[in-house]
Amino acid sequence: MVRMATRRKMCEEWTRDDLFPNIIKRTKVICHESRTCIAHLSVEGEYEVVDGRSTLPVSLNNKKCACGRWQMSGIPCKHACKAILNARLYPHSFSSKWYIVDNYKAAYQFSIHSIPDMEQWAESKGPIILPPLMRRGIGRPSRN
Repeated sequence: MVRMATRRKMCEEWTRDDLFPNIIKRTKVICHESRTCIAHLSVEGEYEVVDGRSTLPVSLNNKKCACGRWQMSGIPCKHACKAILNARLYPHSFSSKWYIVDNYKAAYQFSIHSIPDMEQWAESKGPIILPPLMRRGIGRPSRN
């Protein structure tokens, strides 16, 4: 309840409309890490990125990289960032739609109402339900 309220209040102060600030910072760090990679154009939107001894295919059209980080997080990995920068495109536009400020605000626009304490609950007129009886299992009991 408190987390929802603080995040709602925090996102009201954001001035940008594309991505939230922590995703922008993470993308900048990832793009900085991509300096060690080399991107080779294969077909329009398809790249082969060399990272040390490994060579990974990157598809900007399908938003996929062979390392799998881009698909898992929705934020371009360093291989994808190198391919995006090589294509002279904007890396923030390749992030998932879930990181857009409007979606964040929509997720935290509702509030959770507090629940009264157990002593303040109304008495139930239904039957009292007890937990099931414990029976001894088959076989020798475990030592733990």
